Amino acid sequence: MSSEAGKSPALSALYAAERRHGWFDFRLDGWAVWRVLRTPVYNVAAALPLSYTRESRKSQLKRSLKATAGVLGYLLIGRHCDVLVKSFRSALRSRHGDRFRDVYFDGVLDQQPSHFKLEVVNTTAFTRQAAQAFRPANADAYAFTFWGAVLGRLFPCREAEVFCRDLAGSLQSEVGIEIGERFLLQRLSAMYWESRLYALLLARLRTRLVMVADTSEYALRRACSMRGIPFVEMQHGVFDEDHPDAVPAWVSGSAAELLLPDALACYGPYWVARLAASRQYGVAQPVGNELVDYYRVRRLSRQVDEANTQVHLLFTSQGIDTERAVAWLDTLLKSAPPNLRTTLTVKLHPAYDNDAAPYAGLVALHGAVLVAGSQEPNVWELLTEADLHLSISSACHFDAAALGVPSVVMPLQGHYLMEAAINGRSIFSAQTPKAVWTLLASLRGFTAADMGEYASPGFTQRIDQLINRLCAASEQAQSSSAGELQ
Repeated sequence: MSSEAGKSPALSALYAAERRHGWFDFRLDGWAVWRVLRTPVYNVAAALPLSYTRESRKSQLKRSLKATAGVLGYLLIGRHCDVLVKSFRSALRSRHGDRFRDVYFDGVLDQQPSHFKLEVVNTTAFTRQAAQAFRPANADAYAFTFWGAVLGRLFPCREAEVFCRDLAGSLQSEVGIEIGERFLLQRLSAMYWESRLYALLLARLRTRLVMVADTSEYALRRACSMRGIPFVEMQHGVFDEDHPDAVPAWVSGSAAELLLPDALACYGPYWVARLAASRQYGVAQPVGNELVDYYRVRRLSRQVDEANTQVHLLFTSQGIDTERAVAWLDTLLKSAPPNLRTTLTVKLHPAYDNDAAPYAGLVALHGAVLVAGSQEPNVWELLTEADLHLSISSACHFDAAALGVPSVVMPLQGHYLMEAAINGRSIFSAQTPKAVWTLLASLRGFTAADMGEYASPGFTQRIDQLINRLCAASEQAQSSSAGELQ
């Protein structure tokens, strides 16, 4: 049982039901249906209070038409690209001069002159960055999402109707959550059609390899299987065996059936080890992180206050339990030792936390500096100057540890997600705000091994080697297959 299941009766019941009923065994068009449905069902069962900024229907329609127009030219005329990447608008967080680099892929694309970039516009706060992008997107992925959903409604996958009906009933009676069979069928049908649209794009672009910036890219993964193209998934945030998209090790089926990547590019050895109880463990490889490489050098060269008379705290938000987080930070600052000059910076999440109002008290009472997710400095710059990082269950805990910044898990909603990571060397637990000050007084320095465990050094070389190896293996397989047919 995962640590999450142990904390949530609904999740525990969900994981028991999926094994009891064999939900991973049902196939549609050759792929495991439950693989596609597991994460959205998990999100309902977990009931984490994430806040999203939703677009109006008018805005969605306008964007779908613009995105479709942008894709049509490539579908009709085509072009050649060796590498296709799918990234996020919010990835444009690394400023270099008057341009913004994609924190996931621009380091990769520096070595791949023949490329194509799909973008998911996951926030409206990065419009300026998109206009000044170092490598602008070639197309908006919303065209595929939109038309996949439309075709899914017009031509649903009727062969999955019984499975969806039985699944909805089991979720209600055994897990205690209500998700309609219509929603489940629509989700599957949209993925079915979206994968075919992606396969058409890959054929027109004559792509050799596809890379994505997050998990759950099932449609693009399926399209790669249909075209015989290697598929690489980059680690995004916290991804371990407790993640809803991590397929349990007991699940049977091929990588293609389970929509697993050909390679999961993890930050460091810690993350590979954390996938030991999943099917992804067999394809996980430590490659590092471009930004960690860059900012690690800056962190190690910064000036240190030898007198220990001042401490700079950095809090990274997630849009979770915000009211209690603000109160916790308020108590923390009020309980600071009188001999310390304490400053606090609050960095908002680039997608899930766009509301500065809850933090106004920290700014007014303690002089806290508030930095929006779309504003500079980016979180890595802020970490390089921090003496201590605080958050609930943010992936920034691991970015901090990789840079040599001690990180504290705040005991608020969702903190149990970090239990396995707390080691008393890099990542710490503080049950009360006052405990933070005791912790600060006893901290030791980080070693290169401590930092490398979370992010291996030498990202550019490692990822380039991975791409070359996968492309060579794919071309050899295609050549052998062609030889057998002759």
